[in-house]
Amino acid sequence: MDIIRDRLHMDKPVILRSDLRRDNLILLKKDVTCQKKLLEERLEFRIKKLCKLIDKYHKDGLVLIFAQTTTYVDALYNILEEISPGDVTRYHSRIEPERHKKELLFDFLHGERKIMIATSAFSMGIDVPDIELVVHFNAPISMTDYIQQIGRARRDGRKAHCVLFYDQNGDDDAVSDRFIKKAKKQLQAAKTIKSNLNQVHNFIHNDNCMVSDILEYQRQHEVKTCKRCTVCAQKRRNSR
Repeated sequence: MDIIRDRLHMDKPVILRSDLRRDNLILLKKDVTCQKKLLEERLEFRIKKLCKLIDKYHKDGLVLIFAQTTTYVDALYNILEEISPGDVTRYHSRIEPERHKKELLFDFLHGERKIMIATSAFSMGIDVPDIELVVHFNAPISMTDYIQQIGRARRDGRKAHCVLFYDQNGDDDAVSDRFIKKAKKQLQAAKTIKSNLNQVHNFIHNDNCMVSDILEYQRQHEVKTCKRCTVCAQKRRNSR
């Protein structure tokens, strides 16, 4: 806010604050750690968990799955298209020509295909009212990305589930490390990525209400917990 004011040389601007809380979103985080030695086997385990989620929460709306890389998007697309032929589409920066990318997006926006697998290139500026399930197949690279992406869910105000996969055997870390290596020549960019990843790591592994954490990140102090996220549900079970 201060940056915007200073850049625009605004003198005593009127600031309007709105409540950022969205009570229709149920936030879940799921440990998909697998002890198999081969990466392919660990990914197969994660994909099985993904399919169970889709079976559980996908009813009459749309499903949006975020993956960190185009390779992950393409692999997931090939697998899910075999399971649900004609119902799956994808979106990332390497799809060409641009007209084809727009056709894939159109199919999802108009409900002709119910499941979209995408990188973060999808989330900005997309307003679809009936996305009932958002899944992060990989841990996001920043809290800003995560908040922006779960914000795609149920813009119509109805209930939606947002599920964040994470692992403790380093598979997602390996993906993140590649982003850091690409930015290595730009020291400040690499530091920013590391800082963002640390915030995501803390969000995943602490025992705070997920909604409260997200609001705190956006500088909205919240005492009231959501009572429905993974952390709140676990505390409620433990207190019985």
